[in-house]
Amino acid sequence: MRTWKILLLGVIGSVVLSGCSLPQFTQPRAALQVITPDISASLFLDDQYLEKTPFLRKDLAPKTYTLKIVPDEKNLAPYETSINLSANTLSAVTWKPGDRPETSGGVTYELERLKGDAAELAFISIPDRALVSVDEGETDFAPLTIENISAGEHTFRVTSPTYDAQEHSLHTIKGYRLTVSIKLAQSLTTQTSPSVEPQTTSPLTRVSNLTPGSSATGSATGSANLTQTAPTSAGLLTGSATITIKPTNFFQDGTEVLRARSEASVEGDEVGFAQVGKTYPYLGEQKAGWYKIMLDGQTAWVSGNYTELTQQQKVGI
Repeated sequence: MRTWKILLLGVIGSVVLSGCSLPQFTQPRAALQVITPDISASLFLDDQYLEKTPFLRKDLAPKTYTLKIVPDEKNLAPYETSINLSANTLSAVTWKPGDRPETSGGVTYELERLKGDAAELAFISIPDRALVSVDEGETDFAPLTIENISAGEHTFRVTSPTYDAQEHSLHTIKGYRLTVSIKLAQSLTTQTSPSVEPQTTSPLTRVSNLTPGSSATGSATGSANLTQTAPTSAGLLTGSATITIKPTNFFQDGTEVLRARSEASVEGDEVGFAQVGKTYPYLGEQKAGWYKIMLDGQTAWVSGNYTELTQQQKVGI
């Protein structure tokens, strides 16, 4: 497992986050900084082009945006995330693209004003339950919130099996919660396979219709054809696969969701939202780190960054 560090984050944490000086406007404004070390990328905010990285602006309207990072190198995967820009604070993103979403990683810092003067530090990780250590102390699982942390410089390390560890520095401020969202990149030495088909032990097969199950609203149904193989024993081997939506930190009408698209790309049209924590039928197709699912009675693609594929097998007599 490799560890990658970005030295610029130390500068961001100690200088920018510790009192970003924003210009005075009639209406509140927020700042956004995006860095993609060693490469150039195009930035889009709510599908509107901004400019190339490295990027810093201090005159943005405070609200939740969809940020998209598209590397200039065509062999590198684009990235899309939700980011909250709070008034009179800076949100910072450092992203290291890989050739696939699974091998891409980075960290996002978001400041939020609290009631009172306490400093707070919160961690969110992809994959979920990554191990977090602050100031070389004891490790704990993300999501993790540390209340009443001392204001000032801190370091942290995030690890998870088969993923590249990340180490960064930051600066906490009195009266603010600093939320750190870490996306770990899958280690290049890790071999993955999109799915495992049931083993064929006999030429005898039959096809049946399966009901995929409920969607995020609990109302959608459908059918999918799966080949079932009869082993040499008296039972029939049946197989199915599902996709579970992992935390995204993106909310629609108060519900945490993941965008579902018409194509296996952030360029695809948005066709709906898959609810975090819900399970959807996997339709057996994977492309460029995206999975094809059944959503509200229609096919859709969801990013592998925020999903977990489960292969289920059951033997019935």
